[in-house]
Amino acid sequence: MERHRARPERPKGGCVAPTAYEIRVSGTLPDDAVAEFGDVEVVTTDVTTVLSGEVVDQAALLGLLARLRALGLNVVEVRRMLRPSEPEVEPTEVPDDPAP
Repeated sequence: MERHRARPERPKGGCVAPTAYEIRVSGTLPDDAVAEFGDVEVVTTDVTTVLSGEVVDQAALLGLLARLRALGLNVVEVRRMLRPSEPEVEPTEVPDDPAP
């Protein structure tokens, strides 16, 4: 397994906090393309590549996905990651015998 960290790239201004994503693609991201993705961690195995990091907005996410497709990589999964400060939503229990 190979790990890369691209050069940092921070958003300029704005009041919306970036959202963390994990993007899994089939295939491997070329080493020379890693820097194009800003402050994104890239983990490569023999058959997949996982990119994880913060994306400033939906337009940036769509641009990142388009660039992956342009590199000939098939996007398998896009997952929004919770921030450490975001609690997981626990399922609400439904009573077996609801009161009338």
